[in-house]
Amino acid sequence: MSIQQGKKLPESTGEQSLTDEDGNHITSFNPEDARIMRGGWLDDFWLLTMAKEDYARVSGEINRKRFSVKAGDTSYRIINHWTQQGLFHDERDEDSKDWRKLSLKDTLWLRIARDLRKFGLPLETLRTTFNTLVTRRGKPHNSLEMAVILCSQKTPVFVMVLDDGFADIVVHDSIKFMELVGGYKSYLLINVNNIWREIMGDTEGKYIAEPPMAVAVSKSEAEALIALRNKANDAVKVHLQGGNITRIDTTKQVDGAQRIADLLKETNFGEVTVKVENGKAVHTEMVKKAKPK
Repeated sequence: MSIQQGKKLPESTGEQSLTDEDGNHITSFNPEDARIMRGGWLDDFWLLTMAKEDYARVSGEINRKRFSVKAGDTSYRIINHWTQQGLFHDERDEDSKDWRKLSLKDTLWLRIARDLRKFGLPLETLRTTFNTLVTRRGKPHNSLEMAVILCSQKTPVFVMVLDDGFADIVVHDSIKFMELVGGYKSYLLINVNNIWREIMGDTEGKYIAEPPMAVAVSKSEAEALIALRNKANDAVKVHLQGGNITRIDTTKQVDGAQRIADLLKETNFGEVTVKVENGKAVHTEMVKKAKPK
């Protein structure tokens, strides 16, 4: 089965359809959704979460209206104004006299918006943040629901906001990946875990996010890692004494036509091995031997 570009869907969705050679719909994709690349880990996590038997119950709890407006750390006046400005959804009937209640997702969004306003984000830009974070093209979006679940599992999670307000949630791997492929000129990161702790009233550190595993390396160890990742090297040999790196030997094959004199200029200490057949060099190998800086 081959995959080909299908017909473009109506402009209101901005999506493109992928179909197989028989015209069967496979999936849909909106290029704008890739402006913030959440990364494979986060997307896989969400797919696995939705596949769990208790997902419907968990999602229901996240969206259940049970908190007072006070939980959003925002006044009725501000919420009413933000609702009029398209920054918040009031799901009550127009003639309802019931007190407004907030869900976990509502509460999280209101506190994120509060923090973004502290950075001076104008309401027009904040509306874009809302429209891409809480909804996507007029439909509910899973970002904040995913953030709640990640926070409850003590996984570090952030809201990344671009300069025009476009936003999505990211984890450490997402940020590293985006920086690796070029990154963005500027963006804001809101620490969602700290907001979650506020909502939960966590004063004992129950929900302090656990940082990603990291191992400190010495300068010489870093040099060895760089040598290992250098695709020009065919082999790397590390010499140790008392647990410390004393020498790093890197071996690579070189062009047989390159003159020996030129090879010797490339290193202060090492070996050059040349294999000859019928008077011609058929294999040249250079080993650089270097002490860590």
